[in-house]
Amino acid sequence: MIHVGVKDLKNHLSRYLKKAHAGETIRVTDRGEVIAVVTGIAPQTSPLLKTLHHLIDGERYHWNGRKPKGMSQRPPLTLGPTLADLIAEDRR
Repeated sequence: MIHVGVKDLKNHLSRYLKKAHAGETIRVTDRGEVIAVVTGIAPQTSPLLKTLHHLIDGERYHWNGRKPKGMSQRPPLTLGPTLADLIAEDRR
């Protein structure tokens, strides 16, 4: 367990967040009194995502990190005026 002052936490936030992500518990103190506890969280993965990772890890499928082909050809979903249209109308 790590104890760190507020000022040191602020100055080295990235370092302490990495430690929390790695499983460390960090107690934040102000004038020697513990005021907060910083811990990492366990990733919450959907069952579908777990299945996809299992298939990729088992080398049954591979993913190049790009969108599937044909995804960019679909027209955008519009249910009404765009935000830009609403702002332009409001300015008139």
